[in-house]
Amino acid sequence: RRRKRGVGERGKLVRFLRRDMAQETNQNQGPLLCTTGCGFYSNPRNNGMCSMCYKDFLQRQNNNGRVSPPGE
Repeated sequence: RRRKRGVGERGKLVRFLRRDMAQETNQNQGPLLCTTGCGFYSNPRNNGMCSMCYKDFLQRQNNNGRVSPPGE
C-alpha cells in the first residue's frame, strides 16, 4: 500500500514552472523572430533575442562593459 506523500518544495516548484510556462505560451500567440534580424526565433527571457545572439550580447557586455543590445 502506498503512502500519500506531501507536496514538498520540489512539487511546488514543478507546479509553479508548469504554470509559468503555460502563461508564457498563452501570452505569445505566435513565434517571434530575433530582434537582431538574424532570422532565428527569439526567446522573451533573452530580451527578444535568439540564444546565439543573446550569448554574443552577454559576451560583449562583459568585455566592453556595455549594457545596450547589439546593433545599437
